[in-house]
Amino acid sequence: MVIYRFPPDSNGEESSKNTSKKQSNTAPISPDFIYVDEVSPRKEQWESLGGETPKGGFTGQTGYPFFLRLLTLLISGILTLWIGVLVVLFLITTAISAILLFRSPSAIQTMKSQWKSIGSVSAYALALFVATINPAFGFGIFALYALQSGESAEKMPFGKMFQGHF
Repeated sequence: MVIYRFPPDSNGEESSKNTSKKQSNTAPISPDFIYVDEVSPRKEQWESLGGETPKGGFTGQTGYPFFLRLLTLLISGILTLWIGVLVVLFLITTAISAILLFRSPSAIQTMKSQWKSIGSVSAYALALFVATINPAFGFGIFALYALQSGESAEKMPFGKMFQGHF
């Protein structure tokens, strides 16, 4: 939406009110501003065909196929289940480390690596849940997390897909 504003009259507001009363029959009053609504070609095409403009949702208005959204939802659900498995393994490793009084370096290293994997899988699952609703934003979160975590584009999940962009 674009707003066009007109400059105020040089005579001031009171004089413009007086002149508008005197010249109400002869000249139209100019508005202070005008709203111009941008019309997309797609909306005009729908209106010309006699149909209503589709409203949001999974109608394909954004150009992403429904199969992609279904696939991201399925993968994010699988990752959510995998997070549960990783949490159980982390709790078992923590219990073993507590029995050893946290003196075993290998047990502590295993706990740290499992905690990191829980965090990364959670971030990927969240990104794919977002990608179900808005694929561009969700895949952007996915790529941003993978690149900020210090992984190279080849080593991160779906690295070949992002390799040309980063």
